[in-house]
Amino acid sequence: MHIKPNSTIQNLEKLYTWIIKIGLCLITFLPLYISSSMLFPYITGRTFLFRIMVEIIFSLWLVLAICNPKFRPKMTILFTTITIFIAIVFIADLLSFNPQAAFFSNYERMEGFMTIFHLYLYWMVLVGILKQNKDWLLFFHSTLAVSVVIAIQAVYQRLALNIERVDSTLGNPIYLAAYALFHVGLLLMLIYQSQKNPNKKIVLPIYYLILLLQISIIVLSLTRGVVLSLVVVSIFCLLSSIVFWKKFQTSTENHNLPHLQNKILSTNNQNQAWPLPRLGLVIFLISIVLLITGLIYFRNTEFIKSNSTLYRLTNYSLADSTITPRIMVWKMAWKGFLEQPFLGYGQENYYLVFQKHFDPNLEGHEAWFDRAHSIVFDWLINAGILGLLSYLSIFIVAILLLLYNCHKSKIHIIETMILIGLFSSYLIQNLFVFDNFNIYILFFAFLAYTQYRTSDGEETLSIQTATTSQRPVYHYTLLTIIFFLTIIYAGIGLHFKPILQSKSLILALQSYRKKQPMENIIAKFQSALKYNSFGNTETRKHLWSTTQDAWFEYKLNPTSSPYSKNEIEQLLIFTNNELEQENKIANPNAAYMLLQGSTLNMLAQINPNINNIKKSEKILLEANLLSPKKQLIYLELIKLYSAFGHNQAAADMAKHTWYLNKKYLPAAIDVWTTSLRMNDQKSIQEVKNEIGKSIDITAIDSQTLNVIRWHYNQAQLKNKTL
Repeated sequence: MHIKPNSTIQNLEKLYTWIIKIGLCLITFLPLYISSSMLFPYITGRTFLFRIMVEIIFSLWLVLAICNPKFRPKMTILFTTITIFIAIVFIADLLSFNPQAAFFSNYERMEGFMTIFHLYLYWMVLVGILKQNKDWLLFFHSTLAVSVVIAIQAVYQRLALNIERVDSTLGNPIYLAAYALFHVGLLLMLIYQSQKNPNKKIVLPIYYLILLLQISIIVLSLTRGVVLSLVVVSIFCLLSSIVFWKKFQTSTENHNLPHLQNKILSTNNQNQAWPLPRLGLVIFLISIVLLITGLIYFRNTEFIKSNSTLYRLTNYSLADSTITPRIMVWKMAWKGFLEQPFLGYGQENYYLVFQKHFDPNLEGHEAWFDRAHSIVFDWLINAGILGLLSYLSIFIVAILLLLYNCHKSKIHIIETMILIGLFSSYLIQNLFVFDNFNIYILFFAFLAYTQYRTSDGEETLSIQTATTSQRPVYHYTLLTIIFFLTIIYAGIGLHFKPILQSKSLILALQSYRKKQPMENIIAKFQSALKYNSFGNTETRKHLWSTTQDAWFEYKLNPTSSPYSKNEIEQLLIFTNNELEQENKIANPNAAYMLLQGSTLNMLAQINPNINNIKKSEKILLEANLLSPKKQLIYLELIKLYSAFGHNQAAADMAKHTWYLNKKYLPAAIDVWTTSLRMNDQKSIQEVKNEIGKSIDITAIDSQTLNVIRWHYNQAQLKNKTL
């Protein structure tokens, strides 16, 4: 019996569907949003907004999916693969050494399972709602429009502000390049699809212009990993087109594309083995190879060296100042993986590996790495071999699905090559970096598009047009109310508290910059910490930084400092108490133990209480046990011993620290100054011999000079120079 569709339900479903589609398009605008009132303005605000927006549109979609089967995604192999990956990450984070960090991350990264899971929800909404080509065109043109705005901002940075490595609204040149890379792939796909468009004479020039703009942005970002991946994949695609030309031609005929047939048939008469288009691809490929070879061969010429863009893009060396640290970090990650091979340490737990397996030769670069700076090693640490294999299987399954559907003539070979090239180039550039929210949303969007293109389109459309929900209207209403109340309740703790804490932290930092009364500064930090969210860690870190600045300013000149000795002591006590709370977790971070030891050291110099000295030494030695080769911990102990007259202990520790890495200038300075106090001429001469050989004395920055002056003041050698 035929049941007449309920027009009220149909209208309600249309309303929900359009709200969701608008929400999906609005998500593509998030890379433009910079939250200046929050910590890490390029990351924090947009990620919070993404999570909130996803929860809203997912709730609406879930109502539709429960009430009407046509909105449910098909259980394909790609759906299963992504679900397995999310499940493995969840288990790894749940069993991690620091579950809070694994699930909620921090303001600087805003990742953890929270973001990964929201990306999964976002993906399900995409595949559940965007089931027609016009839906995808709306979504893709939305993100394309945003990419143009971002690209124009980057060009402005380069031309008007003379910024060498542009980053636009993404805040990082690497992320900008990866973002542009996705839009290069998108544009190639739109250019191919627009051949059937009756308005192609209008849209094609626009697409080509934007394509040129996006490629220019990749070059202006000076991101070698993205450039390398783009070149490698382009060469591979050109070579594949040449080798499999007959397959390409056959596929074109099967898909009834007269615009391509005419170009091919006009020059080969269906019999010529090497038609002009094929020869043109060969010439183009040879030209690219010759150009790249020439640039690399002549990279040491004055012409290349004088051009910062060409010089950076053509110089790939293991001795490079950015590559060498990454190799060392990868080695540390490998050692950590061997200790936890199956499920890893959980997200945001790389600090455990870093502090245990720290390479002393890394000192002088970034102080504390929280990532392995490679997607392979990052997932080995985050979720072990199971996590890495499940992550890589997403790429493998997506590529195999595209190839299978191409073989069955369901997807044209050109579109197949574009999508495979996009996934491949994205994976290659990720070998050298870690991922970011702005790129994740594009990656999951293209995975959803792959699901759409490799599913049975006719079956999907038949379900969509034939299935009508028989649920009463109140089911929709009741489910909507329940889901939205759940979102509001959960959002208070998951989103709004950390958002307010971040804003409150900014106010606390501003209060110190404005030199407000000390009680106001402490009160504002206390106000931020009362929210008691995952932002506590970041808040305490910035509290310590503020305390150090105030203490250092007082020590340099007590009379000109806006704060008295008692006020500085009050701030130090407050900071120490908060860091003590931070270090009570089951698997403490040596970096935060160092901050507490440093705070107690400063407190001991303000108030030479034996308890403060002993506590400082105790916490620093505990940090040293966690990270036995980290020189910064030794340097703090040397400060402590030197300040309270333990010259022999300071001298012995200085030598030990320096011998870990003789190129490390602060350790050499400590050996020199402690040896001066002990009149150890042999050690003084040893340092002198190293200067100019392994220590670049010309590279001393102003901060290090301040350290030198501090040490010289301690040694009462104010009239001597280095």
